[in-house]
Amino acid sequence: MQNIGKNSLGSFIKELRKSKGVSLEEMETGTGLSRSYINRLENSSRDNPTLDCIGRLIQYFDIPFSSMAEFCNCQNSLEDGRVQNLDFILLNERYLFANLEVDMESKTILRNLIQELENYTTSVSVCRQDEAKILDIVGLLRERLSS
Repeated sequence: MQNIGKNSLGSFIKELRKSKGVSLEEMETGTGLSRSYINRLENSSRDNPTLDCIGRLIQYFDIPFSSMAEFCNCQNSLEDGRVQNLDFILLNERYLFANLEVDMESKTILRNLIQELENYTTSVSVCRQDEAKILDIVGLLRERLSS
């Protein structure tokens, strides 16, 4: 792939789309994101996409998460190689569950589970709803990994 600038998320996405030679309509079909949403991203009128949207884009363009990490504050910027941010590991690194590589959707669910566990363990008071939320996320992850 040619050297694509990263001045902004919008310009980065637009350059990726142009280098792939696809229209907004084709990208909509391939990502499941609406044309108008993609257009707003490209024109920087929308600049804070969810990790789900980022995941769809990196899968569509077949690029590593690290190429978009700077746009969602998930980069690993320590000079000695240590990881500064758990999101970087969860979303960028390749890892396996039951000998299958984990896809971006499963990584996002795992990230949500870890965040909920962190909230649960650091909360002053917890209730059954908090536990049910964690179990629901575990169920989603289990379902996703078994499909």
